[in-house]
Amino acid sequence: MTAANAPPTTTSTPTPHNTEPPSPTVTVTFVFILPGLGPTGTATVEEISSGNSNSDYACTLFSTEPLNGTTIAPRADFVATWGVKNIGKKGWFRATMDYKYVSGDKLHEVASYDLPKGVDPGKNVFLTVDMATFKDSGTYTTKWALVEDDHFFCPMTITINVK
Repeated sequence: MTAANAPPTTTSTPTPHNTEPPSPTVTVTFVFILPGLGPTGTATVEEISSGNSNSDYACTLFSTEPLNGTTIAPRADFVATWGVKNIGKKGWFRATMDYKYVSGDKLHEVASYDLPKGVDPGKNVFLTVDMATFKDSGTYTTKWALVEDDHFFCPMTITINVK
């Protein structure tokens, strides 16, 4: 008998059956909680106080550039600058205090900055933020504040018109 005339043969290979469920995979999830922010992760300038001379941390805003209501071309870069005076009882230390975006329109390129220098009570500092306008015409407001640990204070806003 030749192989061509031979009857077909079948062979079976046993397939293992795993009756155990697959082992669970561990997934690590990090949750970042930012101090000083509410449960939604944001604060509003209305919730942030400037303080007064009896407060540990307090400020007076003495200048804003560009002036509120300034018209700027679409897609233009500009620098927002706030002149701020420390009227509180404590100094502002560069290593522990920041100024941060709080709410409003996201015109900024970076959302948080270190103070450029320490500021003793009664002294001034200029805080700058690199910003850019949107392509669409309209009125836009961005809101910022100083932050020491979990204490937000010194609300700062700029409103611009894009045309």
